[in-house]
Order: sequence, then C-alpha cells, then structure tokens
Amino acid sequence: MRNIIIAVKRLQQLPQKGLSAQQKELIKTLLNALHEQKKNPKIHELKQIKELVLAEMTGSNPTSKLYLDCLNEVSMDITVVIESAETIKNPTNERVKRLQVFNGIYQETASKYNGKLVLPLFQSADARLGDAEGVCFGYVIEWLGCMLNGKKPFGINPLNPPYFKPIKYSKPVLNSFPGVNHVIPLRDDIFDLQEAQGSPEKLLSKISQDSPKGFAIASESVRRLRYFSNPKAVAVDMLDMISNYPNQYFMLSMNSNHSGHAMGFGRDANGTYHFLDANGGWFTFESKNDIERWLPFYFKKMGYTDRYHSYEVSSYQLTEKNSLRQTWNAILSFLADMANTYVYVLATPFNFLSKAIRSFRKIEEIDVGSDAVEELRSDEPSYSRDDSYQQLPSGRSNCDSSYSTLCGLLDISAEDLEAARKQALKNPEFKVRVTKNSPADLPSPRNKTIEEPLESHLVGNEGRKRSIN
Repeated sequence: MRNIIIAVKRLQQLPQKGLSAQQKELIKTLLNALHEQKKNPKIHELKQIKELVLAEMTGSNPTSKLYLDCLNEVSMDITVVIESAETIKNPTNERVKRLQVFNGIYQETASKYNGKLVLPLFQSADARLGDAEGVCFGYVIEWLGCMLNGKKPFGINPLNPPYFKPIKYSKPVLNSFPGVNHVIPLRDDIFDLQEAQGSPEKLLSKISQDSPKGFAIASESVRRLRYFSNPKAVAVDMLDMISNYPNQYFMLSMNSNHSGHAMGFGRDANGTYHFLDANGGWFTFESKNDIERWLPFYFKKMGYTDRYHSYEVSSYQLTEKNSLRQTWNAILSFLADMANTYVYVLATPFNFLSKAIRSFRKIEEIDVGSDAVEELRSDEPSYSRDDSYQQLPSGRSNCDSSYSTLCGLLDISAEDLEAARKQALKNPEFKVRVTKNSPADLPSPRNKTIEEPLESHLVGNEGRKRSIN
C-alpha cells in the first residue's frame, strides 16, 4: 500500500544514527512538506517533493543503503499519490455519469424518504488514499467511537447537526473541484484505525482512550454470517438489532468473494436513526419506517445488492471497567492458549477432520413478512474492508466500461462481472426460500443465487447493466 501517510511513517521510522546533518535536515524538510500535503494535496507540489527526493538519491555523496531504500520507497509512495490525484482531477465522461448516480440518491433520500444528509463522504475522491482500496472500517470505527463516548464525530454534534446540502455532480464541477462532496478527508487517526482492524484489543483500546473515566468500549458479534439476498429483510434485521440492543452502535459488514465493506448505524438519545457509509455519507432519519424503506433503496443504488452475497453485524457499547474480571480473563485466555497448543500437538492426526466438521454451517429460516433470510452459522470472522482482498490479475483498469458502475467506489474485474452475468442468465426469476428441511435448495455462499437477472438493473437511459460493485 502506498499513500501520503505511509510515506510520512517511513521517514519518521528511519533510524537517524549514521545520517549526516544534511541528510537529517532533508528528512525534516520532507516531513514538513508531506504534512502539508496531507492537509491539501497539490499535484505540482507533490512533483516538486518527488524531484527533491530523486535529486538526493542520485547525488554523488555515498550514503547508507537503508537511507537510499527509504527515499526510494517514499518516491514511489508520492508517485502513486500523484497518479491518484491526476485520475480524480481529470474524470472521464463515463466516471462523471457514474458519479451522477449520487445526485439521485441525495435528492430522493430527502424527497421520498424524509432523510437528511449530515455530511457527504466519498472516500474514492481522496487522493491521500493513494492505491489503498478504501478505509471504510476506519471511518466507521472513528464515528461510532465518538458517538459512544459523547464526542463529536468529524467535529459534528450528532444531536444537533448542521445538515449539509451536497453539490450536484457535473463535468465542470468535477474538473474544478475533484474532491467535491468528500468533506472529511483521510486523517492519520482514521488510517490507524483501519490498520488496527486485525487486532481487536488494540482497536478497542484506541477508541476507549476518550471514554469516560471507569468505562471502555466493548464489542461483540450480534449477527453472524447471513446471505444478503433480500435488502428489505436486511433493513428489518438492522432495525430489530437497534431495538434489541439499546444504547449501542453497530457495524454492518458486507462481504463478497474478493472484498468487503463496512458501514455504521444506530440510534441516538433523541431517538434519531443514523447511518454512515464512507462511500456515500452520514444520513439521519427521524422515523423508523422511513429508514426501513430507505435502506433497500440505498443498497440497490450503490450496487451493494449485486456486489455482496453476505453480511454480518458487530455491536459496540460503552461498558464499565472491571479490573478483576479483566485480570481473570487474561489468565484464562493464557491458559486456554497453552492448552490449545498442547492439544494441537497431540491431536495433529485429527486436525483435518476437525476443520472439515467446522466447515459445515447450519441453515435457519428467519421470516420477515412474506420473505425469508438465509443465515449461515460460522465461527470464522470475516474482515470488512475495501482493501481486504487480493488484487485480481486483470487489475482495476481492465473493468469493462460497457457496464455502468459506481467507478472508484468499489472495484471488480471484467472476468468477475462477466461470470456473474452468465450465472444470472442461467437462473430464472424466482425467490429463494430456505427452510430447515430443505438445505439442498440453498445456493453456495461463493455463488449466490441472484433473485433477478442483471438486465433488470439499469442506470440512466442508456440501458447499461449495473455491475456488481
């Protein structure tokens, strides 16, 4: 991964021992310049910084390999950020059309669903990310941590927010203001929270630093893996969790074979419903019925119903610390780890069988009106971040432009898109209803049955098919 924040960290972590006074001064100069670029990246200034780095690398004075390697990495970091900034600053006509989908989302959210936009967010319009595929997890954790700790997420009072009117996307606007409607740019703390995703203890410790004295934020999984085949049922499920777990905020994690995406939701002390998506914005609703109707609309417009085949939910709440309990938990955890180590060594022949048994999932039916949600029971955690998947061989640039997507939001290869289209054409329109007695009817989690052909998902008047995003 390469971006401005990574470049700064490389320079900060470079050992100073053995460097000359001139080299130390250059490092200081580069750090100051890159810190300014984190605030407001400018292509011509980034190019000047890169030239300064390259000039130092090609200088005649001999120096340490570690120093030169660091400068080389920083140079490549800056190059990626420059390329990202140029792509954002010079959008293609196809990208403009795709971004104009947001014009309809923002307008209909207010006119049809009585929703309000607190802040528009569009992380893919942020050159600071470089080649990172997204920091949705970091945005959500920062937001819900502030909501629980009584702080102001992104400087906004959630109980009395100054609602934002987004600027309408158009070619002239995007040429002049490439970062329009992305009002909360990437910050170090958001990036650090994203990077801490794989370390739950470290993550909770970070967001608990601002908790009231004697309290800390705890998290648990309240909804294990479920198929994402019915957006209406997912919306009902989300709102049921808000009712069943008061005073908590939630992370909705959607998953596909190659990627994941995180969003936040909850209800504040005034009874207002909140929803946060780093790809769209921070929305509020006063009525449960309004947000319940709006969520399926939003998921479909954003392409999430096509891209993702499953979802899960984690809850976050402010809890009172219990030092004694934490101590015993640490001791028990240590003993359990030791026991697991010995058991693993003694039971190696049975390891394969154990994994096979754990791979089976139970299927349950959850009725939501006349529909059903298929649920998978799994003990394996699933990361939800836009950059948690391996880059496919085709790369992002090979995405077929004949398919209308929200370009830059979420990526998919042409091969994946074509495979999904063919799979959809093989299946007639029908509703999947799974019962405890008919597990054979359940589609594979890696090949989710699509309820309707992709041809029925159209964007605009061109009649292009929406891709799985």
